[in-house]
Amino acid sequence: MRHIRPIIWIAGLFFLLVSSVSWAHPLRVVALEFSFAEDLTAIGIHPVGIADDGRPEQLIDLLKKFPYQSVGSRAQPNIEAIAALKPDLIIADRDRHQLISDQLQAIAPTLLLSSKRTSYSQSLKVAQKIAQAVAKTAQMNKRIAKQTRYFSSLKSKLRSCQQQRILFVISRASSLYAHAADSFVGSIFEQLGFVSAATGFTNDQPSRQINIEQLLWINPDIIVLGKYGRFALSKIWQHDLLWHALKAVKEHHVYSVQANIWVKGRGLLSAEQMATHLTNQLTGACS
Repeated sequence: MRHIRPIIWIAGLFFLLVSSVSWAHPLRVVALEFSFAEDLTAIGIHPVGIADDGRPEQLIDLLKKFPYQSVGSRAQPNIEAIAALKPDLIIADRDRHQLISDQLQAIAPTLLLSSKRTSYSQSLKVAQKIAQAVAKTAQMNKRIAKQTRYFSSLKSKLRSCQQQRILFVISRASSLYAHAADSFVGSIFEQLGFVSAATGFTNDQPSRQINIEQLLWINPDIIVLGKYGRFALSKIWQHDLLWHALKAVKEHHVYSVQANIWVKGRGLLSAEQMATHLTNQLTGACS
């Protein structure tokens, strides 16, 4: 009996330590935005659940390499599916999920962060908060430093394009949307040495829809075009005189990109893919 009590005490202490570590170092994480899932993956934590809108093809390729459970759409996550995963931590979007935060908190500790309308620098602060929540601050700081060096190397390759006015445009079946300088994509352009073409609006505005006349007024040197659907509006413009009057069109500086990643990514991995893709297309093109 004299030897049993210390064993029981040690076992109890071990249980308390494991319990506290499990809470302080969450491993089973559910991410309700693509960017949160990217930032976790960038530091070696693969979410057990992702709100992928039921369309995994929208995710960046690296996220799809690791198994996860879909927990519905980003706009309306499936509470039952989240609970079934028994997560240690839920990372939710402050704008989208504020109204269901009590339900999420009832399942697991929930971190409300911004994603939808963040700039690149703001997204890095979000990434650092995520890393702090999963006890990976040092790893995240190292990963961000690596990306900063990488962007600097890409910027040097694009020296001939620097100071060119660039605009990211989304083309849908019947509408056109332009991204402001303070948007996520706009701030990626800035990291690479470009100047975002003045649009007259900011990223905070609920609608950034423009028409072809407004696009001609902006008249950027470079257009990065993300198309949604087979019959995106840009196909119609190919027969429009105003489209052909654009400087970027006349000088063959319109570059197509994968719309889903460029619009919905907003994480470390998407930022890197965008910068790499754009550099590959533009290296030597502006000279």
